[in-house]
Amino acid sequence: MSDFSQPPSCAGRRAAPYTSEQLYAIVADVDAYKEFLPYCLDSRVLGPSSPRATQAEPEATRVVDAELVIGFSALRESYVSEVSMRPHEWVKAKAKPSPLFKGLETAWYFRTLPKMPHIQRPQTEVTFTLAFAFSSPMYAAIAGQVFQKLSSSMIDAMPKGYAIHDTKNWTDFKVIDFELKTPEDDDVEVSITHCGICGSDLHTVSGGWGPLSVPACIPGHEIVGHVTQVGKNVKVIKVGDRVGIGAQVGSCMNCHPCKHDNENYCIGDGKGHMVDTYNSHWPDGSIAQGGYSTAIRAHQQFVFPIPEGLKSEHAAPMLCAGLTVYSPLYRNKVGPGMRVAIVGIGGLGHFGVMFAKAMGADVVAISHSASKEQDALKMGASKFVSTKEDPKWAEKFKTEPFDLIINTASSSAVDVPGMISSLKPEGRLVCVGMPEDEIKLRVQDLAMRSALLGSSHIGNKIEALSMLKLAAEKNVEPWIELVDMKDCSKAIERVSKGDTRESSPVCDSFLMFRPSPAAMGAFRATARAAFLKPSFQPHVGTMWVPSLFFWGASAGVLVTLALSGVPLFKKDVLLNTPVPIRAITETLLDRNASWSQEFITQQPDLAEALRGGQHPKVFWIGCSDSRVPESVVCNARPGELFVLRNVANQFHTYDDSAVSALTFAVQALGVEHVIVVGHTSCGGVAAAVKQVLHEQEDDFEPLPASALSRHLTPLTELARYLRARVRERHTIPGPEMQERLVPLLTEASVRKQIQNIVDHPVVQDNWQGKVSPLNGKVNPRVKIHGWIHNIHTGRLLDLNITVSPPPLPDTVN
Repeated sequence: MSDFSQPPSCAGRRAAPYTSEQLYAIVADVDAYKEFLPYCLDSRVLGPSSPRATQAEPEATRVVDAELVIGFSALRESYVSEVSMRPHEWVKAKAKPSPLFKGLETAWYFRTLPKMPHIQRPQTEVTFTLAFAFSSPMYAAIAGQVFQKLSSSMIDAMPKGYAIHDTKNWTDFKVIDFELKTPEDDDVEVSITHCGICGSDLHTVSGGWGPLSVPACIPGHEIVGHVTQVGKNVKVIKVGDRVGIGAQVGSCMNCHPCKHDNENYCIGDGKGHMVDTYNSHWPDGSIAQGGYSTAIRAHQQFVFPIPEGLKSEHAAPMLCAGLTVYSPLYRNKVGPGMRVAIVGIGGLGHFGVMFAKAMGADVVAISHSASKEQDALKMGASKFVSTKEDPKWAEKFKTEPFDLIINTASSSAVDVPGMISSLKPEGRLVCVGMPEDEIKLRVQDLAMRSALLGSSHIGNKIEALSMLKLAAEKNVEPWIELVDMKDCSKAIERVSKGDTRESSPVCDSFLMFRPSPAAMGAFRATARAAFLKPSFQPHVGTMWVPSLFFWGASAGVLVTLALSGVPLFKKDVLLNTPVPIRAITETLLDRNASWSQEFITQQPDLAEALRGGQHPKVFWIGCSDSRVPESVVCNARPGELFVLRNVANQFHTYDDSAVSALTFAVQALGVEHVIVVGHTSCGGVAAAVKQVLHEQEDDFEPLPASALSRHLTPLTELARYLRARVRERHTIPGPEMQERLVPLLTEASVRKQIQNIVDHPVVQDNWQGKVSPLNGKVNPRVKIHGWIHNIHTGRLLDLNITVSPPPLPDTVN
């Protein structure tokens, strides 16, 4: 701004899951500014809008004068701004002189982004800028405080949770910020108040079931909270409802199990798959995080209303431990006249005893420890058996056999043959405990009783609703202990030692993390929250990278090319004129001899330094195309760029060459930037577009099966997706479609490779500040960028995709 020097300023860019029309409508509603502009106490339009159009701006621009009242600390002042609006494109506001501001300018710009695979909702890139200076020294003195409070309130809006980063340090929970998945039409967002500590949490964080599948794991899948937002397809669940979420938050909803009320056994349909509540990924690649957190988002199929009369702390552990045993009871039609044995009287087992009793069965509790007897009888068991005290316990039940035995024990040493021998003919043994080791069993044991051996995995929605209804009607109250969530580390350690009551502790609400109502209001439940979350989302990505961007000039980001001087190839070689092979190689060797002599003579210090090793700051991922040599394009010196080049600048996570280059760059060299660089007139891009435009023609010959065709398959799939999106909006003949698709695919491919790199464990470990296994250091945390090289002009275009690492999590006190 010209009327004051060095004003405080901020700017940000992010992708929001709304259309440009929706976002424009929010920002253009001046009367509603007080609802989403921080520190705006009131806002109103002073007069009718006046259309204004010029020859340079044929589209009418609306202009209004608006009065805003700003208040923070002891300050309360009003000022008038001229607000100009271009429908669906931008909104700008410039304050008129006032006692408060010497200058104030804000602007929002909206750009519709192309649809990407697996991202169903529309995406709009929102760019926000703000610059201001106060009129008086007093106001200027508190400007810094305002910005600090503003950024703090925005950061506090991010969901937070207690995460484990390493199974070797499974009690070392740290508070982290994380992003919920992109909301979809069937999703429900829940503000968490309670979460049970399940045995599965212990097995997962301690590595008992294998290594973590995500860089940072927030466990917890016995969740109760209140609904804060619902998608347009959600009809039964309403904002404000008290609901529960168990061990599953998503499935494909299209495979045979999903279509037959067995969504908890989803096998996937190629597009979607089963999504566990934590330590898993959504189909778009985003990370699913659990209930040791402030919020969660799940598909409505896996969100269950909690009946009146059932306390939240009682409902929470039912959503995994309870449902895990209720499902086999429900499916085996347990009721009066049946005899049921529950083996293992821990978190699962005590629910088994209470639910089987509530369903009318005669229940026998079986435990290794005799100390559980009195508790088991209080839960509703008619008899108790200690297998340690009476190793031949099964023989006593041959005259009074069981219809059903549910084994909840997680030990591989349980007496499975003994259980089978105590069943009625065609009786059933269902194992729901998950031992980390194998159990021993002979087929003969089953044959002698015509017994059926099975297992069970959590439960479906019908069973969950039935269980909660039964619990409310029969007053089923699990044996729980309430602890504060900040003590989750101690609580899960107690679970590992068995130092709890029969059920796992239930962690109470996360109130210490809730954003201030004064700062956030109702933003979390409205689209306006899109402007306040302090994050930039790469529009192909699934990871939201938290940061509030304050920056100045970005000189030096765009590289000016120097393409003058001696060409790499002689003209006859470049034009593919027949030249003897030896002549070509001799030409290259001659040029190298000339270059090396010049290099050693003019840059002796650099030549000497390179002998001691390389220390590049940039890892360049570019195309193998001979027209885009990165060192020439960037006029870079030897040692400045570490390079990976392949056909069409692809980064596939299954490509050992690409992954090893990334690993070496980040973990050994400690680069600070990764740049994915596409280019115009790319042969790989053109081949992918040609494939999808002509694959339906009778005489079309696809690329033969080869390493090249496999390498280009993801690019071809992306081209096929873009073609479908263009055809939805336009009817375009083949040649024009090719011209339209090639630049779209060039940019979309760069964005997709950035997504693959951001999601890779090498980058995630780097962002978590872990010590590198290759050099034993905590290396710089990398930033990932996307550029396009225009071969026709020689210039590099910055796509303004800079994905920065999130702030390192604070240490939990």
